[in-house]
Amino acid sequence: MVCQNQWMIQSIAVFSILVGSSTPATAQVEECELVTAIINQTNQQVQEISRGNTSQELESLLFIADVADQAAAELQLLTLADQSLQSFRDRFINLYTNTGLAARNFVDAVYQEDTEAIQQTYEAVLNVSSQEEPLVNEINRYCDR
Repeated sequence: MVCQNQWMIQSIAVFSILVGSSTPATAQVEECELVTAIINQTNQQVQEISRGNTSQELESLLFIADVADQAAAELQLLTLADQSLQSFRDRFINLYTNTGLAARNFVDAVYQEDTEAIQQTYEAVLNVSSQEEPLVNEINRYCDR
């Protein structure tokens, strides 16, 4: 899946170069589309996993962690000229990396039946999850202007 997304990103970048002189505003729009495409795909994948079999919740959390890691890796590959978008990209990389770590730590705590660790890691999952919506709203406001 990563290879397919990398190909899409590279194709868009090559197309932008071949088209020629993009205005700075057009370049920003294109870069916004690249970043938000990865974010939207990640959200869609997480929603699909979340709608799955609830009897396998821990396994679903591990799949979500994998999706988050994949998104962070894909965002890391993007070269962006717009400094604000670079900042958004870096913040999403941090969010997705922390999501993967928090989810895996929670699953580990559950398997170890460590009540204190379960509570701590559950709070970490909630904390990192609460950061996503404000960040999505920020990038949407930036890209929609």
